[in-house]
Amino acid sequence: MTTWGEVEYFKHFLPRLLDLSATTGLAYGYEVVLGKLDYAKWNEWEETEKDAIRSFYWPGGRSL
Repeated sequence: MTTWGEVEYFKHFLPRLLDLSATTGLAYGYEVVLGKLDYAKWNEWEETEKDAIRSFYWPGGRSL
């Protein structure tokens, strides 16, 4: 989003980014993805999208 694309592109690729960060650690890991979520103002997304993010990072139900 800082060099190309819009939030919608980020949303499209987000499942794969989360998958890679969970399984391979990516080059920068969770910190980069979390930073991009903040940059994309994910807390203003639809409730179902926010719930998906929360359930990935906090599967036990911890909320933000």
